[in-house]
Amino acid sequence: MSWFHRHWLIHLRRQQISSAVVEQALSRFMDEGRFVEHIRKMRRVYRERRDILFDCLMRDCGHSLEPQATDAGMHIIAWLKNDWQDQVVHSAFLNVGIESLPLSVYCIDPLEREGIVLGFSCAHEKRIPILVKRMAKTLKNLA
Repeated sequence: MSWFHRHWLIHLRRQQISSAVVEQALSRFMDEGRFVEHIRKMRRVYRERRDILFDCLMRDCGHSLEPQATDAGMHIIAWLKNDWQDQVVHSAFLNVGIESLPLSVYCIDPLEREGIVLGFSCAHEKRIPILVKRMAKTLKNLA
């Protein structure tokens, strides 16, 4: 086993160890019902962000993307129109400061249809429309 490999394994093992203080605080957080409150709150927040993102994508990017409605999660898949490759669109988005993932990175076999995975959990509600307009402009420049 190489030095690097041994070092990496030690690093990974250290990352898995949690402090007793953190474990105790998390246990108390859960026992007092705050975890359930947090989950309920975040579901509402994410639902609102998801709805804003979906509506903005339909309005501003409908000519280039076909967003898929979803009931859960923190990501939306948007199918690409215009025979674009998801890697190309992903790179174009990165160049303008928008993070996405090409759907193809999740697949071994080629997809019948290319798509982009868009996360919304970290995007503030007021910022989503601005980012989607930037996406629309970027997509128009690709055409």
